[in-house]
Amino acid sequence: MVRHLAYIIATFALVVVTGLCLASCEDPEVDVREGSTPNGQVSVYYSAKFYADGGTTPIKWFVASGNVPPGLSFTQSRRFSLLDGIPTVAGKYRFVLAVEDKEDKRASRAFEIMVYPQLVIGTNVLTTGQVDQPYSLTLQGAGGSQLNYVWTMINGTLPAGLALSPDGVLSGTPLVEGVHAPTFLLTDSAGNQVSRDFTLVIDAAGP
Repeated sequence: MVRHLAYIIATFALVVVTGLCLASCEDPEVDVREGSTPNGQVSVYYSAKFYADGGTTPIKWFVASGNVPPGLSFTQSRRFSLLDGIPTVAGKYRFVLAVEDKEDKRASRAFEIMVYPQLVIGTNVLTTGQVDQPYSLTLQGAGGSQLNYVWTMINGTLPAGLALSPDGVLSGTPLVEGVHAPTFLLTDSAGNQVSRDFTLVIDAAGP
């Protein structure tokens, strides 16, 4: 009798545990992970990764509506999809990215990518300076967001007596002759960046 009762209790416990697992141990619903997409530039390589959570693999990715920037395409994997390539047309692009798992369950999320015209440095050559003579040159930029350009020097040195302002004005009075090789970085309000190497020659003072 005791053995029979123990068997009934053990069987009941197994059924209860199994039932609980069937209710709570299933894979969570498939979902597209929330995230942001970086800005892009025309003619500059772009990449962004999108991730899927939950669901049962294999998982299929597809664009449910809207368009990605021309020049970009998706490479799909089990849990993520890579969007990369070289954008060819500036603009704001909105699209809905969807996933479907093995059980035909679907989820989607909307994304937006802003592609700016390529940010470029228009100045090609720095004019030659002379010791003890005032020097001034304004660096030129174009493209990108076209707002709030900021210039910085990220490599090399400037001649003693010269300085670069954030708005791109290289000015001062050179104190020593020589050849310098600064690298200037241009950043716009959207975070786009471009750099260029320059050569700056300072001649000796005149007679």
